[in-house]
Amino acid sequence: MFVDLSVDLSGKSILIIDDYANFRGMLKTLLQTLGASKIDSAADGETGIKYIRSKSYDIILCDYNLGPDKKDGQQVLEEAKTFGLIEKSIIFILVTAENTDEMIMGVAECRPDDYLVKPFTEEVLMNRIKHLIEMKTNFSSVHSAIQQKDHIKAISLCDEGASKSPKYMLEFMRLKGDLCLRLGDYDSAAVVYKSVLSLRNISWAKLGLGKVYFYTGDYLMAKNLFQEIVKENKAYVAAYDWLSKTYEKLESSDEAQNILADAIKISPKSIVRQSSLGVIAQKNNDYTTAEKSLKSAVKLGKRSALNNPSNHANLAKVLLKKESGDEALSVIKNMEKEFKNNPTATLQATIIEGNIYTATGDEKGAKTAIKKAAKLYENSVNKVSSELAMDLAKACLGTGRSEERRVGKECRSRWSPYH
Repeated sequence: MFVDLSVDLSGKSILIIDDYANFRGMLKTLLQTLGASKIDSAADGETGIKYIRSKSYDIILCDYNLGPDKKDGQQVLEEAKTFGLIEKSIIFILVTAENTDEMIMGVAECRPDDYLVKPFTEEVLMNRIKHLIEMKTNFSSVHSAIQQKDHIKAISLCDEGASKSPKYMLEFMRLKGDLCLRLGDYDSAAVVYKSVLSLRNISWAKLGLGKVYFYTGDYLMAKNLFQEIVKENKAYVAAYDWLSKTYEKLESSDEAQNILADAIKISPKSIVRQSSLGVIAQKNNDYTTAEKSLKSAVKLGKRSALNNPSNHANLAKVLLKKESGDEALSVIKNMEKEFKNNPTATLQATIIEGNIYTATGDEKGAKTAIKKAAKLYENSVNKVSSELAMDLAKACLGTGRSEERRVGKECRSRWSPYH
């Protein structure tokens, strides 16, 4: 039996994040009419994150567009999720004045609990919050078990919830399937998804079953299911991502690139997807596509918790391939600045910097950079990946300096599978 609650926000702690003071005031008044009294407000995303770090909220209402050159609502939610700042019991609603396809897809992909399009009435706000409180209440025990990393208990509670709450049966089954996948219990996950599909043709269940086939190595079955989803529901971009991964496993890198390009046309605001397309295009020697996608990933990563030094590094490598040495060097300098507190990123940037100088004929610059990279490596040898170590080995062995060549030989000896 599901819980039916009236909207009473007394006792609820609420955070409003919006760059317009008038809207913050209007929203605060609306919430007060529903009984809310503990309401904080922030004018930008950075301040909002500080509030979220400092105290726990029951409801967060965050505007999508928080001003030019500012962290947006999607990035606030990404950061909160990435660093575990919000629990599953917290209601997070994105608010927006835009309703473009690009914006809607961006919002959908970062998966808030709901989103509201401005302007909206008190009744609309009340109904959304009522529904979300009801849903969170019904799933509270499962979310608590997940928070405690007791996934076996969470699965059992999903079974219990599905039998007691017909209204939320499919959501409980969806969550159970995800938990089974997370535990690597692919047989149980398959049973869940096939059971759902026997009732109704639902994209998420078909996607889940496709993941089961992918993880168990049945790539042809996985490909067929992902292709079906794309054909049936062209806006379901997660299926494109998994289809691309499957094509890569089947060594069809051109197909993998094409399907990701199709996904980006539908939803271009995903850093991970832009990065993946850039890497695949780079492997396919399609440097024009790689440059465009990696530039998008770098731009989207600014002020985002998902910012990744590899996007900068790969972009610099692509630009070097395109003989744009000055631009590649600019990307590396920016990478060093953005990730100055990340020793691995600094080493990676310095190695590429040396390669850029070598390619552009700046022998002095190349020697200085490679010498610096060799010292950085010796200070963090146990934290360096084999791929990065081999990149350093190649750079060091290309110099005429005995000290760098010594480091290069050590790298190659330690990390190469052929030595």
